[in-house]
Amino acid sequence: LAMKAKTIQIKSADSVLKDFANTYNALTQGKPVKKKVGTYFASIQAVRNVLTENRIQLLKTIKQYPPGSLYALAKITHRNFKNISDDVAFLHELGLVQLGKPHGSRSQRKPTLLSDHIYLEIAI
Repeated sequence: LAMKAKTIQIKSADSVLKDFANTYNALTQGKPVKKKVGTYFASIQAVRNVLTENRIQLLKTIKQYPPGSLYALAKITHRNFKNISDDVAFLHELGLVQLGKPHGSRSQRKPTLLSDHIYLEIAI
């Protein structure tokens, strides 16, 4: 199973507003609009605030030692379960990690990587 790379883009607020205006104008004129889905940030600092060293380490750990549950991931990384749970939920929202359906007596959820590469694209 080949994984897709995840692209994170940095766009200025002006660029985002320009894209919105172009889409709005096309829609009001009845023109077809191509749906754009992606992960966008306003600055490199915003990316750093989201992709912290701990979160990147979690991604690497999930890839190298696929855990059967969040609890197992907490044990492997020697981190607090609540922090692991919060970080994995955040990575799930970004589309980098999939959480399996709850299973077992404790409703364990298995984290799985959706991307094994992250590309950072900066619009100039």
